[in-house]
Amino acid sequence: MSANEWANLIATTTLTKEDIVEKGYRTALQISEDTNTPVRTVRRKLAEACKTNKVERRVFRVAQPLKGVAATPHYRIIKTTK
Repeated sequence: MSANEWANLIATTTLTKEDIVEKGYRTALQISEDTNTPVRTVRRKLAEACKTNKVERRVFRVAQPLKGVAATPHYRIIKTTK
């Protein structure tokens, strides 16, 4: 293969494809917008909630405007049954 063929192959090949985000999962940015709370504060509180098993954290690969497909943490509240 010539250098031009290699360049075309690399440019057109995607490394990963997007995951389907399961129902109930939200990003810190989405939670921030919903609650009108700064993202930094939301991230700190989510980290603490994960430690106390109040929130579940899961990483999904999603499309992002400047990065392409990137691993992004998503969260959902763990419902306790009593």
